[in-house]
Amino acid sequence: MKLTDSQKRRINTYMREVGAYLDDLDEDRRRDALIQLRRRLEQELARYGDVPVADSDVEAVLDTCGPPSVQAALLAGTTPSEAGETRLHADGLWLGVCAMLAHRFDLPPYALRLVAVLIGIAPPLLPVVLLAYVAVYFALRHSELHDETPPIDWFPLLKELALPFFALLALHAVSRGFMELIRRLVWRFFEEEVLISGRWGWLEIRGTGIFLWLLFCLLPLTVIYTITPTRTWQATLKKVSHASIAVYALMLCFGLASYLVGVILQFIDVFGEMGSLPSLL
Repeated sequence: MKLTDSQKRRINTYMREVGAYLDDLDEDRRRDALIQLRRRLEQELARYGDVPVADSDVEAVLDTCGPPSVQAALLAGTTPSEAGETRLHADGLWLGVCAMLAHRFDLPPYALRLVAVLIGIAPPLLPVVLLAYVAVYFALRHSELHDETPPIDWFPLLKELALPFFALLALHAVSRGFMELIRRLVWRFFEEEVLISGRWGWLEIRGTGIFLWLLFCLLPLTVIYTITPTRTWQATLKKVSHASIAVYALMLCFGLASYLVGVILQFIDVFGEMGSLPSLL
């Protein structure tokens, strides 16, 4: 295997984080545990042969070991019943909610994940599924795990939540402001009300609903990728969130262009400049 300097630093950082959770062990046990972990990582990485290893492959190997606190508990010989975070995250993909519920009700985790995906396919239900997922996570965290899991660092979480909230709010406000400006200008110079059908004015009709739907999808998604211990999913979900904001901006541009075209066509009909053509509204 061929690792870059940044990949070596990433592995060493993970080792130090695990070691920090092993400070309660005596020096010999701590050293042996870290040697055992390093050998495991080397064995996993050796599967890639002599070719350069991608950063995503390194992250995938570290993900198989779990968060540093979970791996430290396993190395220290802590049983799952003694390590709440192990129970919550070891078999989890995101926050371990499906794995935890599956363990409680003696069901396979994939069955619960499949049900959640099938429900979330329906667009109106997707925000409900994501909000419920986050709510159940916090409920399990406080009722089942008590103080066994490390506290959440709220400042980075609130900082991440601010991005989609204020970005979506700003885009929505700008689009509504643009349409209101057009209305005022039309009334000021032509004393005409803007009356556009749904074909061209769909953004005015559905804009608020789209904004709220996307907001209640991205806020729980941001919570998930901020506190999930799985770095691969963390990066993927973060990209999905940012891409969704970009797509929303493009949608608003298209909606505003449609609105402007509708205004122009209204004036064509009102002033009869193309009276010989059928109405396009």
